[in-house]
Amino acid sequence: MDNKKIFRALEYLWLCTAAFAVVVTVYFLIKGDRDAAIYFFFVFLIGAAMYLTRRYQRKKQEERENFRK
Repeated sequence: MDNKKIFRALEYLWLCTAAFAVVVTVYFLIKGDRDAAIYFFFVFLIGAAMYLTRRYQRKKQEERENFRK
């Protein structure tokens, strides 16, 4: 498997994790369980940070590959 595909797959995995955590956080807030909502809010923060990190890494890798060509 190509590195570009792996980086993009990991990027989407973290994006999906962050989106899922937002949905679950809102659900628990509506339900009234703030303790569980806080847990999933932190999962959202970690997922969003990892998504942005992986995106930055992928773009830098693509720039390096284009520079070499």
